[in-house]
Amino acid sequence: MIRWGRTSQIGIDLGSHSVKLAELAPAREEVAARTGAAPIELDPEPSGEVWLDLVEGAIRIAAEQADIRLKGHRAAFLLPARWTEIRSLPAPNLQPDTPPDEVARYVEQDLGSDLAGCVWDYWLVEPGGDRTELLIVFTRSGYADRIAQLAARLGCELVAIDALPWTHYRLFRLALPQQAEGGIILEWGLTHAWFTLVGADAPLYCRKLPRISFTEVVERLAHALGLHRDAVLVALRQEAERTGQEAKLWNELLEETSQAVVHRFADEVQRTCAYVRSRFGHQGNVILASGGVFALEPVRQEVANLLEQRLEQPARDGLRQWPQFPVFANSCALATSEVAHAL
Repeated sequence: MIRWGRTSQIGIDLGSHSVKLAELAPAREEVAARTGAAPIELDPEPSGEVWLDLVEGAIRIAAEQADIRLKGHRAAFLLPARWTEIRSLPAPNLQPDTPPDEVARYVEQDLGSDLAGCVWDYWLVEPGGDRTELLIVFTRSGYADRIAQLAARLGCELVAIDALPWTHYRLFRLALPQQAEGGIILEWGLTHAWFTLVGADAPLYCRKLPRISFTEVVERLAHALGLHRDAVLVALRQEAERTGQEAKLWNELLEETSQAVVHRFADEVQRTCAYVRSRFGHQGNVILASGGVFALEPVRQEVANLLEQRLEQPARDGLRQWPQFPVFANSCALATSEVAHAL
């Protein structure tokens, strides 16, 4: 259940190439009234004052751009996906009301060495029949400390450190509220792709799709066009603005250079769909496609053709597909009103 406070709620998405902000007004609104973004190249290891200076500066630029006031407001930070790990454990003897200390002892028996020096959270899922499983998301304590230091510098109240499965769950619910039974959300960014199965009340399964990176397409486009990689990224963001013969030629080039990785992506999605059907009995009749790669119409259409299924996009009451709208930051902002599932 979402509980709304009096102050604005801010979601901050720390991406690998940009930071995105979304501010929800104090009124009972789910879609951000103000959004901002700033480019950044994040070091995989958030160490030292230089990292804090860099990220703080980018966040302040994005906030100023969108007229978002950070100081004194509630904020949730979405961890970069590469900072988190997700595991599942069979949990036949655990119930929703099992005391957290008892759950912690059970988890540490199996994952004790992996969880050393980490902060973590968990939730129970029921794949089917009498089975119960525990889904665990964790990150290094040092990463969480960096986020706390960043929030202190910005002057905002750190309410939650969000992780991918729950950000995906909220986004699915926000974009497709009529899909009560849930479905699948596919996220495809420049350097990663994820598959999350969303249930009625919680994320049921989350997997990073291996060998999927759109960076190789960017490099092929750079070679074909004789452009620097950064110039290609700008051109990709402008894909929707092209018309006529220019759009036709661009789309043909994009289809040619992306064909191999798009087929790999579709193959991995089909394999994962078969797995969740066998494990959860879930058909995944609705697929929500998000992430910057799906903003490219030729790619989105080819994936839909290969999967033989329509791909829904975040588009409801002003909620649009990134890069036009920071959907993950918007979803993360909703975490400021939740009590559970904060690392």
